[in-house]
Amino acid sequence: MPSFQKKSSRPLIIAVILFWTVTLAYFGCQPESTSSQKENSATAKESVLKTRDMFLGEQNCMDCHQDQYHNWEDSHHAYSMQPADSTNVKASFKGEKFEKDGITFTFFQKNDKYWVNTKDVEGGYKDFEILYTFGITPLQQYLVALPGGKMQALETAWDTKNNKWFHLYDHLKLTHNEWVNWTGGAMNWNTMCAQCHSTYLEKNFDDNKNTFDTKWASVNVSCEACHGAGKKHIDYIDSEEYKNNQKVPGSHLQLTNNNSSKEQVNSCAPCHSRRGQLTEVYDHEGEYLDNFIPSILTDGLYHADGQIQDEVYVYGSFTQSKMYHNNVKCTNCHDPHTTKIKFQDNQLCLQCHEPKYDSKDHHFHEESNEGTKCVNCHMPGKYYMGVDFRRDHSLRIPRPDLSVEYGTPNACNQCHEDKSPEWAAKQVENWHGKERPYHFSEDLIVGRRREPEYVSNLLLMLADTAQPVIARATALQYINETPISDGNLEIIPFLKNPEPLIRIQAIRSLNDLPVVERISNVSPLLRDPVRAVRVAAVDILLDAPQDQIPGLYRQDFQKASNEFYEYLQANVDARDGQFAFAQYYDRLNQPQNAEKYYLKALKGDSLYNMSRLNLGILYNKQGRNEEAIKMYNEVINIEPNYGPAYYSLGLLYAELNQLDKTVEYLKKTIEVMPENLRAYYNLGLALQNVEKPKEAEQVYIDALKVSPDYWEIHNAIGILYYQQGNFSKAKHHIDLLVNQFPNNNDLKNFQNQVNQMLNSSKVQ
Repeated sequence: MPSFQKKSSRPLIIAVILFWTVTLAYFGCQPESTSSQKENSATAKESVLKTRDMFLGEQNCMDCHQDQYHNWEDSHHAYSMQPADSTNVKASFKGEKFEKDGITFTFFQKNDKYWVNTKDVEGGYKDFEILYTFGITPLQQYLVALPGGKMQALETAWDTKNNKWFHLYDHLKLTHNEWVNWTGGAMNWNTMCAQCHSTYLEKNFDDNKNTFDTKWASVNVSCEACHGAGKKHIDYIDSEEYKNNQKVPGSHLQLTNNNSSKEQVNSCAPCHSRRGQLTEVYDHEGEYLDNFIPSILTDGLYHADGQIQDEVYVYGSFTQSKMYHNNVKCTNCHDPHTTKIKFQDNQLCLQCHEPKYDSKDHHFHEESNEGTKCVNCHMPGKYYMGVDFRRDHSLRIPRPDLSVEYGTPNACNQCHEDKSPEWAAKQVENWHGKERPYHFSEDLIVGRRREPEYVSNLLLMLADTAQPVIARATALQYINETPISDGNLEIIPFLKNPEPLIRIQAIRSLNDLPVVERISNVSPLLRDPVRAVRVAAVDILLDAPQDQIPGLYRQDFQKASNEFYEYLQANVDARDGQFAFAQYYDRLNQPQNAEKYYLKALKGDSLYNMSRLNLGILYNKQGRNEEAIKMYNEVINIEPNYGPAYYSLGLLYAELNQLDKTVEYLKKTIEVMPENLRAYYNLGLALQNVEKPKEAEQVYIDALKVSPDYWEIHNAIGILYYQQGNFSKAKHHIDLLVNQFPNNNDLKNFQNQVNQMLNSSKVQ
């Protein structure tokens, strides 16, 4: 009989720099952090000190670039962060009171300073001085200080259009000690905001003391935030070489008019993307992927077709667009210094498109109607932070037909809210006929279902270099998460893809390969020219015994390991970063350090159940099963419909041979998480073990309704039928398996046994 598939001995691995991508990995033994990593960290800090001196501030740019400076000084970038004074504060601080969920915010002035009275981290009311403004319009936030060098953004903000206070999380009921509360990690400026609201930021987090000593070169987003450190350039301007018109390498700034579309977009991407950071500071050295890794079009961040859902900051949508792939860049539409769009009407698009597109023959709407504006059809938007409307930059053709079939949003119904998607689809059909040009979203939508029948479509899209790289990388993730046989064989060729984002996703898709195969396939990427690829390679090889890394790549492994460690350090001030460090130590078989960081993550966010779940798995590995059960039950108390906790409890009770409880919790897993095919598999085995074969059979049948090609279920039910003497039914499933795995001798032998039993029963 097949054995339980025990996943509870391994922690769930979340790649923080990919944002919520869940995979599983095996773990081995590694030494403590090496001295070379500590030396590397010291060298990095010395480099930071030298780099800081290279940033001189925007005042040094003004004399030579007066027009650009004056355009910039009234821009959103200039007001990204400013001291809270009468010039910069837009809100009213005249004793206004704002109340939500029983918590009151009172805004007032005292001694020419701005203050708020509200609950502190302990739940008592206290006065806090407003130190800085954050942003300018359509809302302005305010920063106050907490002990340990922490700066926090209030969750109440000022609506500059309607001149009123409002709550950023009006849809949530918060308590004073939550992660999302203004005193919590989600509103911590040092971690969550500062990098993109100031120029050349050093967080300077002390992990042992849990304190910050954060510094910046300029308080706001100034010239050097985009153009890089200015010292070499200014030194050159003051030099004899400049006077003699001699060129000096390194004296020119980043981001000039001559940059290509990709270069310019990648220069804006560090702040205008949903991404994780790989280095402790960003000093403009190297490519975008040497410092950051963007999220792909994953669940929760983007709709299934790639349209914006959560706050994703432009890059991930714009790189999907035909505009980007036809070398359009940010400054074709936006003035780089005022940050405003160049035209407020369709002239913005008519810079490139023919006048016929600005006619009723194209948009089918009456003149002076909102439907005549290009952006309303091709760049629908969404409100973020309550009042901030941001447009989707994937610049796509509206597809209400996909809304009808799959429930994705469309631009037509965003305006025509009183109409149905069916109505909108019919209108488009009347105008353009039934046929639609192919769009990659058609394959991404079904690929997100993680069902084997759609893998062939995803593979075709992956091979099509005309499709956006970010969409193809997403297709790789979906293939990896789809239960198919030999899926790794389909993915391995993409390790050599010319696009680094695809190489990264291919690496992360090989977690289930045996260690030896991972080493042979991934080791060459330890010397990849792109840092993010090298970090991904180390991540998947972290559990591999170092003496098994080929000698040719051993030095590369050590260097890339130092880069991986720097990535961990760069993010350890965040809840997710502490969780990543916990996983790191967990995988190195250092349970004390792992437990320490899982608990740190929970201290930062008491509702962070992924950390509880992994802590339960860690306790289970150590034989601390009562503590593990306590952790899983805490998860269930906080999130009653959180399937992984029920699943982990089911497997733990199987280990303890308490099969009645195993059945109970695996049934609950399927109830709240019907897509968990392993839960069906293990539940079927548990029911067989408690002598309930009919119930087990039904569970397997239900699983095949969810995923008709899931081979492990076919294997389990085939064995069940064989044990019951129902050889004809067993044959059906074993024949499917042999067709799926024609080179598997064990399956062939089982097939022969089934056929022999069938023949002997016929003879009798």
